[in-house]
Amino acid sequence: MSSAQATILVVDDSVTNLHLLSVMLSSLGYRAHRATSGENALTTLETILPELVLLDVSMPGIDGYKVCQILKADPRTCDIPVIFISALDEVMDKVKGFNVGGVDYITKPFQIAEVRIRVQTHLALRQLQQELQHKNQLLLAERLLAGKIQSDLLPKITPILPGFEIAAYCVPSREVGGDFYDWQLIGADCLNLTLGDVMGKGLPAALLMTTVRATLRALGIQDFPIPSRILYAQNLLEQDLGHSESFVTLFHGQLDCQSRQMQYVDAGHGLALIRRANGDIERLVKGGIPMGVLPDQTYKTGQITFEQNDTLILFSDGLSEVFPDAAKCPEVFGPLLQGAMGAPEMLERIFTQIPVNAKRSDDVTVLVLSCQLEF
Repeated sequence: MSSAQATILVVDDSVTNLHLLSVMLSSLGYRAHRATSGENALTTLETILPELVLLDVSMPGIDGYKVCQILKADPRTCDIPVIFISALDEVMDKVKGFNVGGVDYITKPFQIAEVRIRVQTHLALRQLQQELQHKNQLLLAERLLAGKIQSDLLPKITPILPGFEIAAYCVPSREVGGDFYDWQLIGADCLNLTLGDVMGKGLPAALLMTTVRATLRALGIQDFPIPSRILYAQNLLEQDLGHSESFVTLFHGQLDCQSRQMQYVDAGHGLALIRRANGDIERLVKGGIPMGVLPDQTYKTGQITFEQNDTLILFSDGLSEVFPDAAKCPEVFGPLLQGAMGAPEMLERIFTQIPVNAKRSDDVTVLVLSCQLEF
């Protein structure tokens, strides 16, 4: 609705003022409704939602201040702008009007030209506010859809691994995020797994995350050594990473279930732990720099040999909000994981420490791979 077609409620106990304002508003193309008291105004607002209210302050019964307070407390009417019209010209009277939610103040005896300009200004602001709200709703809907698409890209089927158990979970801080995990079964007993974190948050990070994931998946089915796979991925993504001025930290490994060995590369991630069967927790030595920082960066291969009940724990830096010392002192997980058996139980214990409705500044992703040795 254009502001020229707006509905305006005029509230005043003076019949003369009501008539004058209504005629003026009608001549400008507005639809004017009248109310002679605060009670009458509230009754009218039960069936009519105007774009603006011109509200007299001093009225018998419910005065204008109280009417405005009631409007601002009601979700149906809280966004309707209220312009007070009053013979009161003291500063404190005007301050009171603004404190209860009024957007402007016109002093009686009013000038028609002044009323017209103020009405036009606040109707235009109201229309812009509604357009902004609508665009925000569309943007939120798009982000929610993007979040669903991103969530759908995460693995939905947990692979059956000879002698191993795997579990992972990702909680973005917004509708979408830059964290991801992935696994890719190659044959019956070989698994590629990845946990990554794109610098940044929101939709840009999520878009880059999907590109990184797709690239690693495409390379994962090729017979490339692990370091070469990361190097090829960086070369393929160099343009995307450069345009976005971003980088990606990730842990990427390939597990041979038969030999119980994993070859891996840590590209600037540094958040990988091994929990041994006796409960000791070791931090894996950090590898190379993140992807996208330097071209043609070389990466060294690390190796893990699993014994029964050994567990690999990968996590993103968002977990540091819950465990601030986790990166430097992995022993903080010791008491939490004591007695836990298997990847799903360990994953559940970690996420029980994260308040469900707590606001987080970063995504939280955890992947757990446990050696069970039951072939």
